[in-house]
Amino acid sequence: MILRRLIRQCPRIVPLSSIQNTKFTEMPRSDRPKNTHHNAKNNNSRNQTQPIKQQQDTNIDVSGCIEIDGSILEGGGQILRNSVSLSALLKKPVHIHHIRANRDKPGLRPQHLLGIDFVGELFNARLSGNQIGSDEIVFSANEFNTSARNVVDTKTAGSIGLLIQISLPCLAFAPQPTEFTFKGGTNAEFAPSVDFLQTVLKPNLERFGLHFDLEYKRRGFYPRGGGEVNMTVKPVEYLTPVDLRDSGPVVSIHSFAFVSGNIPQRVPQIMIQEAEKLLRNNFDQSVRFTNQIETGKGVGEGCGILIFARTTNNYILSGDCLGKRGLQSEKVAQIAVENLLKGVSDGSCVDEYLQDQLIIYMALAKGTSHVKTNQLSMHTRTAIQFCELITGVKFQIQEDGKSIILSCDGIGYQNPHLQSQS
Repeated sequence: MILRRLIRQCPRIVPLSSIQNTKFTEMPRSDRPKNTHHNAKNNNSRNQTQPIKQQQDTNIDVSGCIEIDGSILEGGGQILRNSVSLSALLKKPVHIHHIRANRDKPGLRPQHLLGIDFVGELFNARLSGNQIGSDEIVFSANEFNTSARNVVDTKTAGSIGLLIQISLPCLAFAPQPTEFTFKGGTNAEFAPSVDFLQTVLKPNLERFGLHFDLEYKRRGFYPRGGGEVNMTVKPVEYLTPVDLRDSGPVVSIHSFAFVSGNIPQRVPQIMIQEAEKLLRNNFDQSVRFTNQIETGKGVGEGCGILIFARTTNNYILSGDCLGKRGLQSEKVAQIAVENLLKGVSDGSCVDEYLQDQLIIYMALAKGTSHVKTNQLSMHTRTAIQFCELITGVKFQIQEDGKSIILSCDGIGYQNPHLQSQS
């Protein structure tokens, strides 16, 4: 196989081991800018939903590629997403092998392939191995493609959140504001929901200076999918470092439950009532409680609850749970509350669902970032490993009682299209 002969030329770069002696806990995953290049209303020829066609090339020169072992640590799709995003931005070719080796169905699945091909199209990349079931790829990016299609459709219930996760770091450094429409699953297991990205990730990335917005037209659930979300991103010249170490006490808690399809309308009400009962037992009377129920705004059947706690210093921590057959509504609420309390109880500024998603932005930022969180998840540990490998940064991990303080002096990556004229 030509690809395998080529990759033997890649120098092996051994992953850094700065965090091997740290104790970790496994984490369960549960103003639109005008844009003349990525506006679906202005360019019907690119407002297509057929699969993205990305050129395969088995003759890529990979002599300077970085080798990425996809079986290390978490051993799943996150290694692909972070590695491809950083490779595209930094123009460092990567060879990723043993893709998703720790999963029941290893290799590239349709959702992962779509994400890679999407970023590949954004950067006119040359790719090898980008096909369903492949256990290795070579990715080599070129310049940003301002005429890339602006509708990305999974055709399934594939997670929209994970497509955003792989593309957002890249769009942050685009030549101009961008707008895209994603179709697929808005609320899926083992993936960030659109609600989480908008309510929790968005305000935290704004602290880095990155502004994006999400607007969903409808929800999509397994197995039908059919959800639709519009995303707009304003590019930055560089990311500013953050200091997220003083959360302050919780002042308000908002519970949001949704239901779609033939699921009884009483289900979200039960979730809200059970969650508020449990929450009031853990917070004093000064905390303000609000709730919201959404019905019938989805394709297919789905339900769930998301709980957001806001602190005096305007940090937002979260807990959620997606309903499924055989899981009582009260139990769904209980799991969401337990997930919320993990972060709130130890004074964290960032909960375990957010911590791994901030790693790539800390590594790219211009200056030293500090983040106080709870015990590091395997996803966070993995994100650190490969961000250190590809960017050369060093993450410092300091125990602070029950919490962990993560620090990183970022590389200060500059947007090549928006650099200030000196």
